[in-house]
Amino acid sequence: MCEENQTQVTQIRLLGFRGLYKYKTLLFIVFLLTYTLILAGNLLIILLVSTMDHLKTPMFFFLKHLSIADVLLTTSVVPIMLHIILFEGGTLPLWGCIFQLYCFGIFGFTQSFIIAIMSYDRYLAICHPLRYSSVMVPDLCLQLVIGSWSLIIVLVSSEFFVIIQFKFCGINYIDHFFCDFGP
Repeated sequence: MCEENQTQVTQIRLLGFRGLYKYKTLLFIVFLLTYTLILAGNLLIILLVSTMDHLKTPMFFFLKHLSIADVLLTTSVVPIMLHIILFEGGTLPLWGCIFQLYCFGIFGFTQSFIIAIMSYDRYLAICHPLRYSSVMVPDLCLQLVIGSWSLIIVLVSSEFFVIIQFKFCGINYIDHFFCDFGP
């Protein structure tokens, strides 16, 4: 809670990679190429799984949704990071920082849930191959993915609604390249 003599924070300064700005061109190129490869690879997976009929299996269905979450997670962090590298720091409005944290939470946790579902799928395929096709039907796969996204959105949104009630004051910088709370 802000005391009366402190100013409420409306902008967050992201300091980025302090001490490495002499390599900013190299860092920018490396991260931009990495981001481009991540997007290209994941979009290729999404396109292939969506269009090829022989890839319409549960494993590839989950892989497609994992790729979607990966594209969204990467896109919630990397463009701002590239801006910070290029301009040796940057600022975000407080709501932008909270929204980035919200997106990072949703997409990161969703990836974890989908990986857990994929491990269950592979367990069934290896340990119970005769029952696999009767258990992992398309409706169940869709329910698992929708359930994962829904549960994560509810959990992260509840945290989000608590965070937006806070009044931020005092230090308005984060010694990092994306918005994150300390431990």
